[in-house]
Amino acid sequence: MLEIKNVSKIYQTKNTQVEALKNVSLKFMSNGLYFILGKSGCGKSTLLNLIAGLDCVTSGEILLDGNDFTKFNSNQLNQYRNFEVGFVFQEFNLIPNLNVKENIALSLKMQGKKVIEEEILEVLKLVEMDEFIHRKINELSGGQKQRIAIARAIIKNPKIIIADEPTGALDTETSEQIFSLLRNLSQNHLIIVVSHDEVYAKKYADELVYLKDGCVEKEEKLHIIYNYDLIDKQSSNKSYLPFFTALKIGFSNFKVNILRLCILIFLSVISFTCLGVSIIAFQYNKEEFIVKTIADNGYVDPLAILSIYKKNESTWQQTTISPTFIRNLNEKLEGNYLGVYQGIGRSDSNFIEDVQIDYSGTYDALSLFSLSGITIINSVIQESLGYNIYGCYTHHTLTTTPNL
Repeated sequence: MLEIKNVSKIYQTKNTQVEALKNVSLKFMSNGLYFILGKSGCGKSTLLNLIAGLDCVTSGEILLDGNDFTKFNSNQLNQYRNFEVGFVFQEFNLIPNLNVKENIALSLKMQGKKVIEEEILEVLKLVEMDEFIHRKINELSGGQKQRIAIARAIIKNPKIIIADEPTGALDTETSEQIFSLLRNLSQNHLIIVVSHDEVYAKKYADELVYLKDGCVEKEEKLHIIYNYDLIDKQSSNKSYLPFFTALKIGFSNFKVNILRLCILIFLSVISFTCLGVSIIAFQYNKEEFIVKTIADNGYVDPLAILSIYKKNESTWQQTTISPTFIRNLNEKLEGNYLGVYQGIGRSDSNFIEDVQIDYSGTYDALSLFSLSGITIINSVIQESLGYNIYGCYTHHTLTTTPNL
């Protein structure tokens, strides 16, 4: 027996509270076909979600055979949904990449049970679909798909079957067939249907429950329900989806549209390539790159280094040389390279920076010169290259360095 005691459900929005259900109390026998009726927004779907364990009550209790599952933890709720409740949705919710047998077998695998084809055939016979056991889902009509969804629900052998507008997408003739099928199944199952169609409800239901503004407006018994006191079907098995089943379902999706998959892979490769190029470009530092190149190639000849920065024979490339560049070069090569400054507007006046100069201080004379190259203070290298250095290397001393 399913019993709902003083259940209320309040949804909290940003600025207001919406009371979807208000102190609802109902009793359902262990079998029978119940219809929940009412206008849109009256709380039908909310009540269904609470019974299914898909949502939590704000207050009150919901007891199945005396057990209040509103107090269950998340793992216990998973067990309840998997073993005690079967779902039949308006949109069928079948997996199109699997055939009829595989869709139904999935319910058994989720319960950790062995898949036996004879059991699946037996269930399909109940819904008059045994001839379609190997048929693809996309080859079925809407009514046939709903029958398969019902078979998927009842093969779990649940205590409750919940149907949310099960004929909402079906024509009149097919709707009659589905409700007739649910009526027959209700002899051994508690079936709760949410519907807007009062005509079908009065024709097939054992009991009607009318909701209005979140409250029970009235209950109407149409037939006597013979309670068979169904045995406890609760299982101690854990609910899970086997790894290889999940893997098979995943790979089956790849076969649906090969062209779409190839386009997706191509676009993903392009996207990641662009992302990588963007990251490299963002992190690129021209001076560090040149310093690393010089260090990796073991340059020690100042002329070889200077030649990197020439645009032509008479013009220096000003943007690549900076005090930071020279400092990094010395760290990489463990050398003693110094900047060569050229007087602005003059080609015959150069000076070599003094290593003692503090650039953050008051040495404004540097503003009269532009950094045009580098040299090294090493007499052995200078002599081997044929350099003649005139002047001295003292603080603030201007030096003429021919050929630089």
